[in-house]
Amino acid sequence: MERMSFRIHALGLLGLGAMMSIMMTAPVISLYLHARGLPAAHIGAVIGITSAALVVAEVILAVVVSSRIGRRATVAAALAGSAGMLGWFPFIGSLAGLYANRVAFGAIRGLLWPVVFAEVADSSPPDRRGVAFSIFWLYFGVGLLLGLELRVDYRNFKLTLEPAPMAFGALIKLTMVRE
Repeated sequence: MERMSFRIHALGLLGLGAMMSIMMTAPVISLYLHARGLPAAHIGAVIGITSAALVVAEVILAVVVSSRIGRRATVAAALAGSAGMLGWFPFIGSLAGLYANRVAFGAIRGLLWPVVFAEVADSSPPDRRGVAFSIFWLYFGVGLLLGLELRVDYRNFKLTLEPAPMAFGALIKLTMVRE
């Protein structure tokens, strides 16, 4: 049986990192906004508008953008744009800026997943796509677990690590991938 290409593992690491960045920030955003005095209605609207922008981008924009600038450029733009929006987030001083940041973040992040999934599919022969996606989703899941262990403290500009056995167990599992 032929082994999966390095590309599948590279895409998996990309998924791991992207998922980590989401899980490091998403669980604490509402707490951060509450601590800044934002009313609950706006907190819900900010979270909702991020999700809405993400869905629209995944369904419509990802195909348009990737067909114009290519998949690699789309992935690079999505990762760089996401990092920029996450970096700008703690410095936002207005409600309009907050909404703009979250809409932009959702739309930019929405460009990422459909293109990455297409790359995973195209990186393996049709009869091996199930294996390729299994490997990708394993990396994705490890990123989810690790992201929950690393937390962003927006108020003090710190990154904290609260290790848990499940995250380290998941990392060990990556070394046992059998194709």
